[in-house]
Order: sequence, then structure tokens, then C-alpha cells
Amino acid sequence: MLHTKKITLRFINELKSKSHIMEIIRGSAVGFIVKALGAMGIFLMNIAIARSLGSTESGVFFLAFTIITFLSAFSRMGLDNTVVRFIAACSENNEIRSLHHVLLTAFIWAISMSVVVAITLFMSADFISEHILRQPGLGAVLKKITLSIPLITGYFLLSMALQGLKKIALSMVILNVIVPICVFISLHFICVQTALDTSLLYIGSCFIAFCFGVFCWYRISPQITEDQSVINKRIIWSSSFPLWGATVLNQISLCFSQLMLGYWSSSDAVAFFATAQRTAMLISFILVAVNAIAAPKFSALHTTGDSAALKDVAMGSVRLMMLAAFPVLVIMLLFPEYLMGLFGPGFKVGAFALQILAVGQFINVATGSVGVLLMMTGHERLLRFNVFIGAVWGMVIGFILIPRYGLIGAAIATTTAIASQNLLGVIQVKRVLGFNNMAFWKVLPNEDLVR
Repeated sequence: MLHTKKITLRFINELKSKSHIMEIIRGSAVGFIVKALGAMGIFLMNIAIARSLGSTESGVFFLAFTIITFLSAFSRMGLDNTVVRFIAACSENNEIRSLHHVLLTAFIWAISMSVVVAITLFMSADFISEHILRQPGLGAVLKKITLSIPLITGYFLLSMALQGLKKIALSMVILNVIVPICVFISLHFICVQTALDTSLLYIGSCFIAFCFGVFCWYRISPQITEDQSVINKRIIWSSSFPLWGATVLNQISLCFSQLMLGYWSSSDAVAFFATAQRTAMLISFILVAVNAIAAPKFSALHTTGDSAALKDVAMGSVRLMMLAAFPVLVIMLLFPEYLMGLFGPGFKVGAFALQILAVGQFINVATGSVGVLLMMTGHERLLRFNVFIGAVWGMVIGFILIPRYGLIGAAIATTTAIASQNLLGVIQVKRVLGFNNMAFWKVLPNEDLVR
């Protein structure tokens, strides 16, 4: 009788695990297509910018773009991932009033912060250009592109809110597709030769993404039908605050090498590195596609206490991502000069940097959704620690290598930062959740399923 009961439980759990994995695959298939479109749009946008502006002007634009990307992430105060976590949980429990309250609270906080940050950047743009980065012409571009910071913050939060509702395709369209596609199309119809003009096209594209995000949220989000209690703002803050630090540190890991190149080298070197880095990130676009559907799934499974299914979904996700990312890695390792040559003949000097960065992005994929796992299971502080260590390592190596080796030193520093924070994440997931996220070759034992 006991044996029969165990077999029945095993069969039920296997069905549950398979259903979760199939949901990840189905959701990721849609997300993969949309994210692939977005990744291709970003790639084409970078090619169009590099070819239209040349290495010097495109370097100025990419440097300004890096600064506003960092400041927008700072302005979101870690609320983007908090929005995904709480909206997914509220949707699962049918707490509609709390769902809207979470987004409204995040929106007010983040937009207010982004306006303050934008004004501060506008007032200090000339000082940053002349005395910190020593890049002539950057100040005027920064003054214009500051207008995009509140817009980026707004459409980013709306995208995360839709992700929490499991509207993965729409979320990715807003987050990854609209802006690069609009910029790419605009560059083909409008003659642009300076970084300043390109920044205006970028602001317009951000405005379109923001408006589309507002429209989608009001059309799709469930309506409040009864009076319900809402989540205490202190709970929202206690979740977002550690993520704020992790987000800022993660952006430092991604942006610091470009900023140091801007200081110690030329805008041309910034352009070479920026295009190599964005090309290498094509490897990890599958990670974003899987994370978009996996994040609310992790939150829901953790809320219901289904640790076996959580493990199975995490491990299955790694296998899926490795399968998709490996061919892209091979192409970048074998044909780096051809890929960099698409931006222009002079960009081929970034071929070796592309290979180094590609390895770092593949490690990012191979370690799986460790960051999302820690965030969605309430271990935000561990994630912040991991990102802090990665950022410190990246900065130390950057200070040592970039003044001497320039572009290659920047690539090594960035790869070190990415690899160290993700490998630390694997260790933390093993410690707090009980499984090794990188052991993708292992099959979940039956006895684990029974438990």
C-alpha cells in the first residue's frame, strides 16, 4: 500500500514538473522570438549608428548612452524586479488592488527619482565632459539625452509589470524591441551625422515605448472590483532597497569599462568596445527570454512552497539556454573579425575583445537564472553581495589593465565581473535552495520528486 502511494505521488509530481517545464518552453519560445527580434534590432541599430556617425561620433553617443543607462537603473531604485515579484504573487492570489498599488507606488518613487537625476545630470553635463571623461562634445549630447531618463524608467517599470502578469511577449516588445527598431528605421529615413542628432532620435523612440507601455497596461491589467487591503509600502521598500544596490553594482560592472576607456583612451576605443560588448550580448538574449517567463514562475512556486518543482524548472531552464547559446558562441569565436567588420572596416580591431566578451556572456548563460532565483525567493541581499564582489573585481582589474592594454583590458575586466558574480550566485543558490544550478547534466532523482 505504501509502495503504491509512493508511485502515485511520484507520478503526480512528475506531471507537475513537466507542466512547469512545458510552460517555460512555451513561454520562452514566444519570448525567444520577440527577444531575438529585439536583439537583432539592437544589433542593427548599433550598426546603423556606427556606419552613420563613424567611430568618433558614435563613441560619443555610446558613452552618453552608457551614462543614461546607468542613471536610469539608479533611478529605478531596484523597483523593477520588485514589481515582477509582487505583481506575480498578487496575480497568483487574485489580490487585484495590491497589484495596482505595487505598480503605482513604484512608479511614483522611481519617476520622482529619475526627474531629480535628470536635472542633476543636465546641470553637471559640461563638468563631466570636460573634467571627468575629457571628451569634447559629450556635454551637449548629455544635456539633450537626459530627457530620456524618466521615459526609460517609465517604460521599464511598465514592462516589468506586464512580465509579472506573464504577458511575456508584450513585456519584451516594450523593453527590447520598440526603441532599437524605431532608432534603426529613423536612421534610414533621416540623415544623421552627429551624436547630438542621434540622441534626439533616441528620445523620440523612448517616448513611443513609454506610450505603448501605458496603453498595454490599461488594456490588459485586471480591474479592481472590490475593496481589498494593499501591500504595506515598507514591505515594497524592504524588497527593493537591497535590489537597488545590486542593480547599481551590476550596471557598474557593465558600464565601468566604457567609462574608464573614455577617461584613459579615445571615443573611438569606446565605440569599438561598445559595439563588441553589445554584439557579445547576443549570446545571452536567450537568458533574458527564459528569465522573463521563469521569474514569475519562480516567485509563484516559492510562494506555494513547491521546492521540487522550483529545482526542476531551474535546471530545465539551464539546459534550454545552453542549447540555444552554444552555437552563437561558436560563431563569435570563429568569425569575430567578420562580425565587427559589419560596423565598419575600422571596427575590426575589436575582434579579440569580442571573443573575450563572448566567453563572459556564455558563462552568464551557463550559470542559469541564479540572480532571478535569489531575487524571486527573497534572497535579495545575497544577490547584492554577489554583484558587489563582481563589481569590485571588475574595477580592480580594470584599473590595472585598461591604462596599459586599453580595449583588451576593458574586455577582460568586464568578463571577470560577469563571471565572478554569476559563479558566486551558483554557490549561493546551492547554499540556500539546495541545488547546483550549473549541474545541468543531472536528472532529477525520483526520491527528490517524491519528497
